[in-house]
Amino acid sequence: RAPPLPPLQADEGGCSQRRLPTTPARMAQLLAGCRFTNGADSATVLALYAQTATAVLGTVEKLSYQGLPLVRGDPWCSPSRLAEALNYCQRLRHLVLRGSRLGDDEME
Repeated sequence: RAPPLPPLQADEGGCSQRRLPTTPARMAQLLAGCRFTNGADSATVLALYAQTATAVLGTVEKLSYQGLPLVRGDPWCSPSRLAEALNYCQRLRHLVLRGSRLGDDEME
């Protein structure tokens, strides 16, 4: 079972509040423990999510996670989770990570 969603994060100045994007693989993990009360098929839901996430993330040109602490091992806000999501961002040209507490170890 996936860990519960963390609260939205913001930097000290109250900049944008957001979580890292959820990749289709991560969504599959989340849906694995879900039951749909209306009889919806989780495979259909996942296929639609994958299509939408790929389309949306594939067109993103700028992302800002300023002030969002990225902590190794955190299931929702880790450098590896960010890396997973960035693989979908084919048009990304500008990434802001100021204040994310990334060091050399996290950049590997």
